[in-house]
Amino acid sequence: MIFRLRSGATATELAKAALGEEGLKAYGAPFDIRTALVLAVYERLKPGGSYVIVDHAAAVGAGTSDAQSLHRIEPVSVREEVEAAGFVLDEESTILTNKDDSHSIKVFDPSIKGETDRFAYRFVKP
Repeated sequence: MIFRLRSGATATELAKAALGEEGLKAYGAPFDIRTALVLAVYERLKPGGSYVIVDHAAAVGAGTSDAQSLHRIEPVSVREEVEAAGFVLDEESTILTNKDDSHSIKVFDPSIKGETDRFAYRFVKP
């Protein structure tokens, strides 16, 4: 799935590109960019299709608050958002877990880059 959007496109523009005008009206607005992306993937994926997310974990309780500053997100926030769109969690992997990560350093910092605590989820569209 490829969406061609201008640089700096808004979440609503992403949702409109993925869902079309009628789909956009059906879901309503406003959208944040993560919700728009998840809905776009859900609408375009065939039933039985997989949606895999691998991301840098934030500290428990951080939710989405560290997404901009540290480039991290709490795994439970991702799971809730994706399941709310209609996906079902199919598999979770801990192979990229790093218990020594303090979750307080930006993921691009040389002291942690490539060694962050990450999570991997595979969701399925029913």
